[in-house]
Amino acid sequence: MAANPHNVSATVGEETIAETALAAGVLGCEMADIAGTIDDVHRVARSQTERFADVVADVGGIVRSNERIRSAAKEAVELAADARDRVGASLTAAVDHIETGLAAVGTSLDGAVDATNEIAQIAMQTRMVALNASIQAAHAGAAGSSFAVVAVAVRDLSEKIQHSSKTIALTLTRLSDMVRSVTDASGAPGSGAATGLRGSVGTALEAFREQFDTVAARLAVLAEAADKTVADCARIDQSARGMAAEVATVEKSIAQAAKKSERLLGVSERLIEVTARSGARTDDTAFIERARAAAAELSAQLEAAVAAGEIALQDLFDERYVPVAGSDPAQFTTRYLAVTDRRFPAIQEAVLGWSDRVAFCAAVDRNGYLPTHNLRYSKPQRADSVWNAANCRNRRLFQDRAGLAAGRNTKPFLVQTYRRDMGGGSFAILKEVDVPIVVRERQWGNLRLAFRPLTA
Repeated sequence: MAANPHNVSATVGEETIAETALAAGVLGCEMADIAGTIDDVHRVARSQTERFADVVADVGGIVRSNERIRSAAKEAVELAADARDRVGASLTAAVDHIETGLAAVGTSLDGAVDATNEIAQIAMQTRMVALNASIQAAHAGAAGSSFAVVAVAVRDLSEKIQHSSKTIALTLTRLSDMVRSVTDASGAPGSGAATGLRGSVGTALEAFREQFDTVAARLAVLAEAADKTVADCARIDQSARGMAAEVATVEKSIAQAAKKSERLLGVSERLIEVTARSGARTDDTAFIERARAAAAELSAQLEAAVAAGEIALQDLFDERYVPVAGSDPAQFTTRYLAVTDRRFPAIQEAVLGWSDRVAFCAAVDRNGYLPTHNLRYSKPQRADSVWNAANCRNRRLFQDRAGLAAGRNTKPFLVQTYRRDMGGGSFAILKEVDVPIVVRERQWGNLRLAFRPLTA
């Protein structure tokens, strides 16, 4: 009896489709791994871009603070020189006025005290600017460490200048008191007072000049340090901006590569679906059939819950996700959670035990919210977010590419390939079949059946 050529042709066609499906599956797995790796690199690059933006902002703050220090230091040097001349002139005038009237001496000394107080005020302002600069440098971390040292040095120098200014002011105040103590009601010096006061003022003038020379030298050092710091800041600011621009360019290139890898992954997934819909049996066929049967069971369970008055239809489609306090990763509750916790586990656990290749079987709503997971992934959370990510996957919103695609699928079935984060730096390549769950002709969500693919 001759062989039927049509049967032979059909067999060859089915084998070809099966081989194509296998090749598409292998390609999908490779692309999923590549896409996942690119996504990881993209996430790091995006984080680096954000960090460099922060560094540029911090360095900019340091530059501005040090420019204020430089400005304040230069202003202090100029005012110090002016104040030195004014105080010196006041004391010299005081000596000259001793012969004509001590009241005039007191006026001259008061002017000297005012000038010295100006220097103390400038020193205090410079110290505050230096303190702000040190805070900016601390925010910049390692990039601002050298500026923090300069800011502290400027602050310490300002404190010394302020201390010296107070010492000068105290000396002048004592002289003023001496003048007032030896002045009679007419404003003329008592016997021998003029000679004694002349000596005291002369001695004070010499002490003042020595102290003021110290203040002037410190101000000059402060101004020089500020100049150098501003120049250093400007160089680092330019370098930081250049590096930030380079990182941003790399991040943009990686983002483009990520989009291309996702498109290629989509092509392989569509090829898998086409072969699955052809009617020929492939490695995916049994998983698609099992997922469709389980989705029908879950739909029937939700229909029954509404019919029995267990939950109102509007509550079954609740989209107000209430955060569970203290959960990490974040978990949420909804008004239909109790129903899915009662009615879904038996069906989902049966599918999980159906094949050792099944990684998980769980339903999600339209927004990727997974209320009731397999028991092995529904452990109570601990104070360990890494452990929680792997073992506490129920009551969570999965709004990554695969999660949203699963929740929003409206086709009879969707086949996806992706790299799943298992927690603790561990990843697994999975294929997944997503089948709609419908209640009263309204789509509630999808069943997600994930399984380990054949790799060859």
